[in-house]
Order: sequence, then structure tokens, then C-alpha cells
Amino acid sequence: MIVLRRADERTYERRRKQEARSTFSSSDPADPLAKGFGTMETLKEGRLSPRAGIRQPARDAEIITYVREGTLAYQDALGQPGVIRAGEFQRMTAGHGIRYSEMNASPTDWAHVFQIWLRPSLETLEPGHEEKRFTAAERRGILCASWLPRMAAGVL
Repeated sequence: MIVLRRADERTYERRRKQEARSTFSSSDPADPLAKGFGTMETLKEGRLSPRAGIRQPARDAEIITYVREGTLAYQDALGQPGVIRAGEFQRMTAGHGIRYSEMNASPTDWAHVFQIWLRPSLETLEPGHEEKRFTAAERRGILCASWLPRMAAGVL
């Protein structure tokens, strides 16, 4: 069954330093999309205030992050730091219960971020990540599928 979820019907959550709109809300068991859609577990749009951070849960998942505005700094439990800038994508494999955190790198501006969490088809995933930037021309009006096969390896 296909369920149409309009933008204003998404779950809205506001905390001191962040706000988020989730298309799938596991907090509402009556929601037909409470457990996601197929392998897509989470589809979230968030805004982080300056220097605000988020800790991600330790569980196996493929996480795709797109930074629309601002800069997102991250650090994983293996000591791998990095930065994702506006217009960049990151594919993160959070395998073997690896923890990682993200933070708005700006001391003055909000960051606008989108995330998709995919359920893995394998029981244990090797941790890893990669970043990719597509030019504005590459992103205009099309899905940049050239990166998808590597990004979703072992997931779909």
C-alpha cells in the first residue's frame, strides 16, 4: 500500500538546539509508516543551531546525509573526523554498533540537513564512510544514480 505523506503531516520535533521533521515516526504505533518504507527506516529533515550536536545510536545501518545549508562536522568511534559542506553527500556505514556524532560546525549559522537511514540486509556491517560532491549542473533535475550502487552495496 502506498501512503501519501505531505510535508505538513510529518512529525515535528523541536528541542533546544535543533528541530526536525520526520516522514516516518516510530513513536506513533498507529502510523502506517511507523517502521519506515521497505528498507528505508528513517527519512528526516533537520536544522541544527550553531554548535549544536547529535549523537547517533549504535546500530547497523547505512546512513545517507545531505547538507543543504551550513557545515556538519562528524566524529566516529574509530577517531575518524570529517566535515560535510553544503551541497555534499555522505554515505556512512554504522556497522558493528559503531557510534558517531555530528555537530553544526558554525558558531553563528544554522545547518540544514537531510538524512536517510537504510536497514542493512547483512547482520553485521563493516564501518566506513565516503563523501561526494555533485556540481549544481549534475544535481539539476536528475537523480545522480552513479553513486547509488556503491552507496547501497549490501543494503538493498
